[in-house]
Amino acid sequence: MKYLWALVGGLLVGAAAGGVLLYFNPLTGSRAAEIGAFDRVLRYRFPADVSVFTHGGRAPLPLQPAGVAELWETTVRSSALGALTLSDEDGRPEAVASRIIAPSDRTELLGRGMIANDYWLVTVPGAGSLFVVAESNLWPLIKDTVLPVTLLGRPWSGTRSYVPTDGPGLRGTALVVGATGGFEAQEGSALERYRVNEFNRSEGLAELSGELHLRLVDPIGDQPE
Repeated sequence: MKYLWALVGGLLVGAAAGGVLLYFNPLTGSRAAEIGAFDRVLRYRFPADVSVFTHGGRAPLPLQPAGVAELWETTVRSSALGALTLSDEDGRPEAVASRIIAPSDRTELLGRGMIANDYWLVTVPGAGSLFVVAESNLWPLIKDTVLPVTLLGRPWSGTRSYVPTDGPGLRGTALVVGATGGFEAQEGSALERYRVNEFNRSEGLAELSGELHLRLVDPIGDQPE
């Protein structure tokens, strides 16, 4: 019997140590923003600038508009889908975007964090459209808000900012590929930064303001002589 208790005790200690490592692991935290490397920013507010947003019903995010159908099929219910308006630095509407977020098989809680594949199609009327392919680490947000507020019932710690972008480009930036119009011959990088303004147990993420920072260049092969 003493061996059984020793085994159980070892498992409990190991689980506790793993939980502490997961919660405080600096490798899975939000990294420092490198905003200075980008030359264009598009801003949005959630839910104010979101016309449609839906998911499988388990995420702490309100559906937009109220009553919109959830993603119930097995293949997509772990994903989220949205359509939103993006504004320039002066707050004027400049672009529209559709966005799909889905779980990534690169998630590694003890090494990288909780990774999601994040795909944007951004269209600037009269200028063209471009794709943004990103990997976003959602663990810092979940650790700071969902776990303590939703699961443990603690008060929200207040406004916090995050830089979730974690690849797949160099230095952890997202990839940008021009699709149509003036963006067709361009490529570049992107970085998202957002600030959680309100989070509560009943509604979840009630208010967020975000920024999509872009840097576009012509491919080397297309440079004029």
